[in-house]
Amino acid sequence: MIIRRATVLALAVMMTLVGGNDVAAQGQGRAGGGGRGGPPMTPVVYRQQIMQQLQQSTGALTAIRNGTVGTASHLVPRALIVQQLAMMVPDAFAANPTGETSRSLPAIWENAADFASKAQALRTAADALLEAARGGNAEAVGTAQTAVGQTCQGCHMAYRGPAAGA
Repeated sequence: MIIRRATVLALAVMMTLVGGNDVAAQGQGRAGGGGRGGPPMTPVVYRQQIMQQLQQSTGALTAIRNGTVGTASHLVPRALIVQQLAMMVPDAFAANPTGETSRSLPAIWENAADFASKAQALRTAADALLEAARGGNAEAVGTAQTAVGQTCQGCHMAYRGPAAGA
């Protein structure tokens, strides 16, 4: 089986983002925030990390397209990370843990079908982003990235509460 270079690079970046050096401990709830002394790994922390990593990778895509960092060869690995994280979103919200504070509104679980539809829209947009990145056209990547951002905004408007103190 041949593993594409972009896939290997994307996996390496994801492991770095989630603290891959301490994956076993995270799975057992011993490691915090990526194994770097953060909060204990809980369902809420886990899904917050997924969202933060989505934001980081889309921000990196913008910087790559603008020529600020990396090279065009980094577009596919970053888009792959976005696509893989988008696939994780529905499962990350499978249950509403009690006793943990987050900005997730109860409406996520009350309107599960609508939330699932919005999560699917994110996956579809992320798939299109990856295809645009594979095509190598920075303008197409920008258009696809905008579509990803619109799916994020649509879900956050319906299912994300205000920040603390806002």
